[in-house]
Amino acid sequence: MSGGADLLFQRAFALHRAGDLAAAARLYDQALAARPRHAAALHYRGLLAYQQGDWRRAADLIGRSVRIEGKDPAAWNNLGNALQKAGRPAEAVKALETALGLAPGDARAAFNLGNALDAAGRFDAAERQYRAAIAARPDHAPSHLNLGTVLGKAGRWPEAEEALHRAIDLDPTSAPAQVALGELLRHLGRGGEAEAAFRRAVELDPLNAEAQGGLGVVLEDKGAAVAAEGCYRAAIGLDPSAAAPHARLALLLLHSRRSAEAVTLAQAAVALEPGNAGFHVIFGAARETEGEVAAAMAAYETALALDPDQVAAFTALRSLRRTACDWRAFDADEARLLELSRRDGAVAPLELLSAPSSPADQLWAGQRLAGSLATAPAFVHPKPGPVERLRIGYLSGDFRYHAVASLVAEIFERHDRSYFETIGYSLGPDDGSAIRRRIAAGLDRFVDLRDRGHAEVAARIHADGIHILVDLGGYTKYARPAAVALRPAPLQVSWLGFPGTMGADFIDYLLADRFLIPPEAFPFHTEKVVWLPECYQPGDNRRPVAPAPARADCGLSDGAFVFASFNNAAKLTPAIFTIWMRLLVAVPGAVLWLSATIKPTADNLRREAAARGIDPARLVFAPPMPPERYLACLGLADLFLDSAPYNAGATANDCLWAGLPLVTLAGDTYVGRMAGSLLTAAGLPELIAHAPEEYEALALALAGDPARLGRMRAHLARRQGGLFDAGRFTQGLEAAYRRMWEVHRAGSPPEAFAVGGAAAFHP
Repeated sequence: MSGGADLLFQRAFALHRAGDLAAAARLYDQALAARPRHAAALHYRGLLAYQQGDWRRAADLIGRSVRIEGKDPAAWNNLGNALQKAGRPAEAVKALETALGLAPGDARAAFNLGNALDAAGRFDAAERQYRAAIAARPDHAPSHLNLGTVLGKAGRWPEAEEALHRAIDLDPTSAPAQVALGELLRHLGRGGEAEAAFRRAVELDPLNAEAQGGLGVVLEDKGAAVAAEGCYRAAIGLDPSAAAPHARLALLLLHSRRSAEAVTLAQAAVALEPGNAGFHVIFGAARETEGEVAAAMAAYETALALDPDQVAAFTALRSLRRTACDWRAFDADEARLLELSRRDGAVAPLELLSAPSSPADQLWAGQRLAGSLATAPAFVHPKPGPVERLRIGYLSGDFRYHAVASLVAEIFERHDRSYFETIGYSLGPDDGSAIRRRIAAGLDRFVDLRDRGHAEVAARIHADGIHILVDLGGYTKYARPAAVALRPAPLQVSWLGFPGTMGADFIDYLLADRFLIPPEAFPFHTEKVVWLPECYQPGDNRRPVAPAPARADCGLSDGAFVFASFNNAAKLTPAIFTIWMRLLVAVPGAVLWLSATIKPTADNLRREAAARGIDPARLVFAPPMPPERYLACLGLADLFLDSAPYNAGATANDCLWAGLPLVTLAGDTYVGRMAGSLLTAAGLPELIAHAPEEYEALALALAGDPARLGRMRAHLARRQGGLFDAGRFTQGLEAAYRRMWEVHRAGSPPEAFAVGGAAAFHP
């Protein structure tokens, strides 16, 4: 019987080596039926199962083999590999340590142990084994490749790059080595070199899904969205079981507003890797974009259940709750946000603006993000000399139907072309809107850079010889702070788009006014603050307005006192809403006119009103409407109630231009002082409150004093001051640019100043 088992094993082994796996498997099984404890048959039948992808059976068979004959290092080696594939990393490490103990100095055993340790997250130990494998076999390219990978995980970039280049030198045909090099170079911000590495990997192995996916990422980084999409689709076609390209393509489609397909792709990514919290975040974002608020919240909550420290999931969930005015976890959410920011700076600066954050909090967040972008200046700027015309570059992702566009359009049209040349650099989508066409026509040149990478954007700005680059985006959507960090212009200014400090040493100036950023706030801004003559924000007297509708057309009663607040619902808080409800109690028959972009917002606010004893019918919600009708509707309200701690900005501008008085509650941050700045410029500083009780009392007093409100409306109707005079505002802005350039020409560092004379400036 024993001899028969040996003969069957030998025949099976020969067939195995010849590649006839099915026949070999039958004979191995017959040998084991004849002798169940045939160690060699168990070992090689396990190897055959490994080749067929049956990791569990492979681990079981080879495990039985080593329990019978435990002195074969090759068997322990193969057992370790099978256990690793079967998802049993701790057991894999033990098996491979045994293999190495039986064959000290064996390069293969050390290499495999390094792989198991790497998979177990023990990077230092993995490094030692890869170095041992290299010492035993210096020409083993995979050992150099995996050493480079594990060094990269440890943040030892120069050593990692050296190891990967050595792997490529030893095996120039290795696509995986090129993929690893591409991933490292992309992480280091060397996008062009990373793209070359991924393209070489695709050339070496067109069927390598990782190479296609990696190339897609670097192409997306540089703004080549169409080419990136093609790579992601190729990666999915090559390996439909790979979750990452599904998720990346879903994000790409979300950015290009193709959310329906994004939902399908994100759902596939989640199904392929249900334990990946990040994929659930993407799935939630896709569902949110489709208007499926409950489903989006559920996806974010699943991500947090998988990873309670997943900051992206938490901030997305908090943001959606704020937009929907779902305040059931409001206090906990705000406390958690501040904790995350103060602990490790993991929260984006934009997220902090609506939170009860201090100027120090916002500075810290900006500095952390700016620090992650920090790089040596990529360009050399010539020594400044006299120039006939200052060349001003305006960089924005919001040259479309957006608040920033509405504020700057007339300024562009009014620039003095004899002294200034203006170039607009557009980073956002082309929505075909009238305001985009107006902006393009109002500039000397308009350049669409939305499909260009950070380095290309910076290179174009530098090639155009821009003297002063004005960043209108900061850290907002579609902005490119990474391009600005490359210092494409000798002077760089932040204005309007991001309402706060960027915390960046690559931004020289921040345009503000005396009220917006008072002297005591200067230490919380890394930029040098420039006070414009009257207000940081311009107005647009050329904005189109529709004929005024009747109140009844907007669901409003002619006899009711109408409080209004058309701020983004995400700015609202339970505290400010409670004040509003007390005002409705105090003013019988009054209504509160609000906007809601999603249905849950209105539902939740009605519920909150009822909980405070107010008939939900006293809340009136305006549907989305074109800007010209929205401006016409503003005049139907009696008094605008501002939000806090995040004030109205462009919305306050619209209200005052439409003649609607506004009561604001000023705070100590940029976003908490925007409406106060506008009221000061409009000549109505008495509408600025500095405490919640003062805010409530002021609003109540005005509601009971129609004559006073009438005088304020008449004052606003005259549209006096820089807020309503774009020509005057532009002159002040141009004076600021001239002063910045004079300081630069003198060889002095940027300095804070006030337009209109330094004597008026007392920091």
